[in-house]
Amino acid sequence: ALHFAERLRGALGSAILHCQEALLPGDVTPVILAVLRDPSRAGLVSSLFHETDWRGDRPRLQVLDPATWTAIQQLAETGLLTLNTRATRHLAGEAPPEPAKPALTPEQLQRIAELRAFAAKKEKVAQILAAEGLDEEAEPHRKAAEKALAEAEGMESGGMPRD
Repeated sequence: ALHFAERLRGALGSAILHCQEALLPGDVTPVILAVLRDPSRAGLVSSLFHETDWRGDRPRLQVLDPATWTAIQQLAETGLLTLNTRATRHLAGEAPPEPAKPALTPEQLQRIAELRAFAAKKEKVAQILAAEGLDEEAEPHRKAAEKALAEAEGMESGGMPRD
């Protein structure tokens, strides 16, 4: 992919707005995404792509114009579209902005508050038990507090709640 990106930069220079390689969940074939300032140059990108000697399977190529790329990013920012990749690698042009995390729902915010309150209570019980020398009895309460905090932090960061 890097060899292709070098050839693309050499042929198009600043006409490349963005180019990245992405791996999708459950798929071994990478996708090359090229965003061109001048969409009429898409044929050249396709020619360079097909002329490239690839190691292993040939990736899939997607060429977008700036308006489409901007629309995709805006939809992702609002949460209407999810960009679902296992990994991405910037190859050429401008680095893409980090996708915004979707806003938390009122139910998620409520759950986070409940988890934090539960964790605070469990930690307080653990401290009281530990102060009385009952460390063994305090440990399950401390672990419950840690688990609740980890779940709350996972929800806040956009991750899935942990089991």
